[in-house]
Amino acid sequence: MVHLFRLSALTSLTLALVSCDSFNRPLGDSSNPLDSPGRGMVVADDPYGPAFTPGTFLQTISPNTAIFSRFPRENDQPNKVLPDLTDVKVISTKGSYVKIEVVDTGEVGFVPSVMLGEKRSPNEVPVTLGAGEIPVTPGMALDPSDVPFVAPEPEIPGIEPPVVIDPSRPAE
Repeated sequence: MVHLFRLSALTSLTLALVSCDSFNRPLGDSSNPLDSPGRGMVVADDPYGPAFTPGTFLQTISPNTAIFSRFPRENDQPNKVLPDLTDVKVISTKGSYVKIEVVDTGEVGFVPSVMLGEKRSPNEVPVTLGAGEIPVTPGMALDPSDVPFVAPEPEIPGIEPPVVIDPSRPAE
């Protein structure tokens, strides 16, 4: 009798866990709590990577940017590797990949969106500002050999050793 109770409890628990599968999917923008269960079960857009508008011109920001001739699957290897600062044009986006056209060669393929960025000069280092940071305007730095070294004023006045009193002398 006890084994029958355990078996039915285990079966109930298994069925309950299997039915929870529909609750673990991400909800899209079109979710309506009044819809029937299972209706409109669409996977939300991939929130990873930057969103690029089709038609914008970008550059690769990695020296070894992988390019795939078709949308990559789990075990696909890249067909080619693009060098850093390669000019590309965005055709479309799909998940965390961007379909691009290489400006110089006209080659079309898919590139991970995190390997693309705004156009910059080859001498420029890409800087991502954090919250509350202010961009620094470039200017002429002072030549350290022209500036005389001056020690800063001490923040705390000097400490003198205490006066030692001779114990053999009478008190005044």
